[in-house]
Amino acid sequence: MVAQATLHPSPKGEERAGRPSLIWGSHPEHSPATRRQAITTRQTITLRFNPPGEGEKPIGKDLSALATIGRTLFCASDETACIEQFVRDPVTGRFEGHQSISLTQYFELPAGDEEIDIEGLAVHEGCLWITGSHSLKRRKPDGEDPFGSLSELKWDANRSFLGYLPLEQVQDGVFRPSSDAKSSRRPRMMKVGRKGRKSLRWLLRDSALLQPFIDIPAKENGFDIEGLAIISERVVVGLRGPVVGRYGFLLSVEMEDVGKHYFRPKEVQGETYRLHAIDLGGFGVRDLLMRGDELLILAGPTQAIEGLARVYALPGFSADEQVIGKERLRKLVTLPMREECDHAEGIALLGSGEDEQLLVAHDNPAPERHDEEAHELALDVLPLPPRSQQELA
Repeated sequence: MVAQATLHPSPKGEERAGRPSLIWGSHPEHSPATRRQAITTRQTITLRFNPPGEGEKPIGKDLSALATIGRTLFCASDETACIEQFVRDPVTGRFEGHQSISLTQYFELPAGDEEIDIEGLAVHEGCLWITGSHSLKRRKPDGEDPFGSLSELKWDANRSFLGYLPLEQVQDGVFRPSSDAKSSRRPRMMKVGRKGRKSLRWLLRDSALLQPFIDIPAKENGFDIEGLAIISERVVVGLRGPVVGRYGFLLSVEMEDVGKHYFRPKEVQGETYRLHAIDLGGFGVRDLLMRGDELLILAGPTQAIEGLARVYALPGFSADEQVIGKERLRKLVTLPMREECDHAEGIALLGSGEDEQLLVAHDNPAPERHDEEAHELALDVLPLPPRSQQELA
């Protein structure tokens, strides 16, 4: 019930530059009645960030991942090498006390404090797991040779980051990275080279199916991690790209410790990784979240285009499944589609039991969602249907 105190209806849909701010088609889910309901019933929760330093971008414009534990919310921007932390006040229900945690305090990153392009957070057994996108990026056209610059691809070494921070509970429901240097639980990361050798991307160089996409940039159906979950002993990441036919992909890996600060993929039955194809109807994976024994999948466009985003539930995911058909999925939520803004990127659970709701963060937030002067960002809070009311995908 505490979460309810934080919620407030969003303003009604606005017209911007003479055109509707929502895109709706002829699909029944996009009917005028559904549009009005989506606008008037949407609930939000507001985060207030500390002002950015000189030369820094506002964090709220680029949120890409969320995770919750107790009263603590962790979130991340894809433009930094930091984790942002908030704590929910038990009386007011507001998330307050923003703190920025630089990962360079805990890890020897291959490219120092350059951006990691964080695209996945997950809490598992008292640890906060973090992954970068592992993707290539394309330069924008500039200078006297715009096509020459547009043809150039760039690899940022920090994008290959995968690791975890042990958490300690300092107050009821309040968690922070552990400061106990003598603890047996230490921050660990996957050790990779500056050119990405031995990263998750590098592992797939022998995959006949995905190898052709490895050297294609993100948002062009190239290899691009978005979403992270820990299931049993396996690290599971979602792939925004590639999408092959109707199928998006999950990649799962079991890890083993190497020394005090690192881990590496463990060979299990002759395999260092397993690939899982999911019939998402042509969508890629945009985030992952464990909810009991269900794997929630935020699915959306793999390219930088406008498109629907949906949240599916996959009950009882097994690492032995190679191909997961549409009949295994349950459709939980279809998110409103906005024009040139509000691209759903991160999901997390808020509350518990009957009060459990879905928290949604967006990249390129709509103007009414992001107040740059006040350093505030509104996240959507959506109801989750009980299993008895979940629709087949």
